[in-house]
Amino acid sequence: MDSIAPGAVTPTETEASIPDEILQIPAFAALLQGAPPAVYVPKGFRTPEVEAVERNIEPLLAAGFGIYKPLDGQSSVLFNTQFITEEELKVADQKGKLDVLAPPLTEALDFFNQNIPQDGAPSAAPTAGAVSAPPPPASVQTKAQTARTNNTLPGGPSDGAFPGQGRLMNAIFKPVV
Repeated sequence: MDSIAPGAVTPTETEASIPDEILQIPAFAALLQGAPPAVYVPKGFRTPEVEAVERNIEPLLAAGFGIYKPLDGQSSVLFNTQFITEEELKVADQKGKLDVLAPPLTEALDFFNQNIPQDGAPSAAPTAGAVSAPPPPASVQTKAQTARTNNTLPGGPSDGAFPGQGRLMNAIFKPVV
């Protein structure tokens, strides 16, 4: 990404698909979903993932990604144009807050390397543990059940919050338990 000129490179108008080599990178899946919408790549940072992106830059640009060159001239930002715009990146860069919108690629790679097993299959979801809180005391349960029962019993036309206006109005304005 170091060979990209300063400013932003926006996607072309042609319809394209993302190469399989890129789709196999777990951190890139996060970019596709917009979480995060962009990643910051320091100049000279070399990994197989960065090299794969550099090899496939044209299809990525055609598929809706962009590259923004920050004011420091020492990095590149790969961003998903469906979730963030060049203007938003430019404003954040001018305010010195680019790292808020675009975390370093190293963080994304570290996160996925720690949470995805080497075989590429996602780890099993954690199982639900025991009930986190004990049930309420019997007296509280009894009071709640009595209130529920009383709430379901129909009252007479002169019962309730609006006596004399009928069961329908009383049922509407009866407090829910």
